[in-house]
Amino acid sequence: MTTPILKPTVQTISAGFLRRRLHHKLSISVPTTDEASASVQSMVVELVLLLPQRAKTDEIEVEFLGPTDVLKYVYELFRSATESQPPLQKWLLEEVPHFSLALEDPETGWLRAFEYCTKDGQRVHFHTEPSSDSEFTQTEPTRSATGEPAPLVIPDNDPEFIAATEEARRRLPEFLELLKSPQAGVTVRVPYYHDGVREMHDAALVGKKGDELLVEIAQDRADQPMRATYKLSEIEDWTVLHANGQRTGGFTTRVMLKNARKHYQKLPAQLEELERSFSEMLDAERYGPK
Repeated sequence: MTTPILKPTVQTISAGFLRRRLHHKLSISVPTTDEASASVQSMVVELVLLLPQRAKTDEIEVEFLGPTDVLKYVYELFRSATESQPPLQKWLLEEVPHFSLALEDPETGWLRAFEYCTKDGQRVHFHTEPSSDSEFTQTEPTRSATGEPAPLVIPDNDPEFIAATEEARRRLPEFLELLKSPQAGVTVRVPYYHDGVREMHDAALVGKKGDELLVEIAQDRADQPMRATYKLSEIEDWTVLHANGQRTGGFTTRVMLKNARKHYQKLPAQLEELERSFSEMLDAERYGPK
């Protein structure tokens, strides 16, 4: 009888302040050594499939779960398997801003944890494992251990974020009215598919015809912004910048700012300035040119 091979669960989250960066978490259970080799290969295959997204990826978490004696074997297999894939090994150990590998026994806790992250242009490597008395020889590493703040991650199913998107769509008539008068700038949040991944971009509005919007999307690896057309019903948020520096809309942006302040306490200067531009929740006509 052939033992079915379990595939890793793969979770991808759009992260970062503009939700243009990707965090991947891959996890698999390996109950016995019989499944170890095939499970490791399955994990490596999933990682190789993520390689085309390397330019957008900020973090990769790999997790193996199983008995301690099995995981010791899994670790050696995983190291050997990634060494046989030089592009993958280079990506994980040198290129992606944050890579972590964890091996955990559900009965006894962590067996080993590895973390590779880049700080001030230098690659930093942490390695933790339980000592003989089942306590760590050092504190489990976190992003804060490198001196950098933890990344701001807002899952797509966050209730506040969903409510903000619904508010933006409910107030589309207000958005259309604002477009009738001169403004300092207008952006709309739109979906963009690249290498099979759905990304969200804050695109600059450059034209409108009926219910269609012509936008420019700035891409990380492109010298010039890409132009695209979206129907009004496709946008997930909108922001209008007025001549007096105030902004109307930006409902999802406000949620991000709220979460950023909760996580970081003190916002970077540019985000504080952005937050202040949303501080007066007045009627739309109060923001117009004077």
